[in-house]
Amino acid sequence: MKMQNRGGGIQALCPRWWQLLLAVLPIGGAVWFSVPFFTMGFLGVGMLFGWGVCLCVFIGVLLFPGMIRSGRGKKTAIALSVLELLGLLWMGACTVMILTPAVSSPPEDAVVLVLGCKVNRDGSPSVSLARRIDAAAGYLLQHPDALCVASGGQGENEPEAESDVIKRELIERGVEEDRIFTEPASTTTEENMAFSAALLEEKGLSNQIVMVTEDFHQYRAARLARSEGLIPYPIACQSRPAMFPTNYGREVMALTLYWLSFGHFTG
Repeated sequence: MKMQNRGGGIQALCPRWWQLLLAVLPIGGAVWFSVPFFTMGFLGVGMLFGWGVCLCVFIGVLLFPGMIRSGRGKKTAIALSVLELLGLLWMGACTVMILTPAVSSPPEDAVVLVLGCKVNRDGSPSVSLARRIDAAAGYLLQHPDALCVASGGQGENEPEAESDVIKRELIERGVEEDRIFTEPASTTTEENMAFSAALLEEKGLSNQIVMVTEDFHQYRAARLARSEGLIPYPIACQSRPAMFPTNYGREVMALTLYWLSFGHFTG
């Protein structure tokens, strides 16, 4: 009997070691999602989403095994464990979508489409927008016959439309003004695509676009572009490394809502 108890004690100890090891993962994830806050003082919805996921996993790792062993709330614990596992698998699928590099060889008549994002209160482009503008300017200077659509309306706390800032900054980088059209009404990625597609049709321009946005945003933006009849050739500008955790969390949320709405999420 003593040997059985001792063996049972050893068997009971192993799952606890696994619990401790598994508990480290959500803790590490929470630290990773906190990088933008600790390095830049930035707090965004993507970080809050990441913290929430990590907290749920941490609670599950600590509580569910004991509930299953004791029999109290066993069915609930198993059901929640399955949901957590499915959620993590979905995040893995989203990660593949986000991180899969875009391969792009646009035709000569493709129109450059720059997707807008935050403008600072002083009218200067945010770091993210400046990276998009730099990538677009590089392409336009290398392809002097290419035209451009700057897409983006005026958001809250923005002194002017994102499209106007994009146009001004492109001109300052050496792109001729008459090569740039503006779409100043959109406030979401879906509207970027819908309104830009209408503008291209109105001007009699190609529906093939050189889509300029950050790497994490390329997959969803390309799908929304195709839904509006556009043929996207993505050119990704690398996102700011310190901001990637919050951008990643936000994009996982956006992709989830996109698929739940059958491709009609307007974020």
